[in-house]
Amino acid sequence: MKKVLVVLLAVVLVVAFASTAYAAVPMPMYTYISDADADLDIISGTAYCDVEMVSSGTSSRVSAYLQRYSGGSWSTVKHWSRNYADGDFYWSASYSVSSGYNYRLKAYCYAYYGNNTESAAVYAYDYY
Repeated sequence: MKKVLVVLLAVVLVVAFASTAYAAVPMPMYTYISDADADLDIISGTAYCDVEMVSSGTSSRVSAYLQRYSGGSWSTVKHWSRNYADGDFYWSASYSVSSGYNYRLKAYCYAYYGNNTESAAVYAYDYY
């Protein structure tokens, strides 16, 4: 009986943790930014980076950092920045990377409306 309870408890814990591990993380409340997302895919030594933002701003900007994890910290291997004349944007770039590292794309998305600025940070991870 004790063995059955232990197994049942283990199954319940696995299901509980598995369901929360893949839960969507909601965006914080913003005035102008309604959605922001980043994606990083590394294929055959090339990192494909994508950042997208939807906002009601009159202009926008992305500042993206491709970073490699080594020696206990993240270091930037490539930085891009681009301004847009619209509140929405889709940005993409690619860059050659070395194998054997964890990589992340860290991007800051900015929405401008008059004298107001709103920003969101988005992240994506991959290993190559």
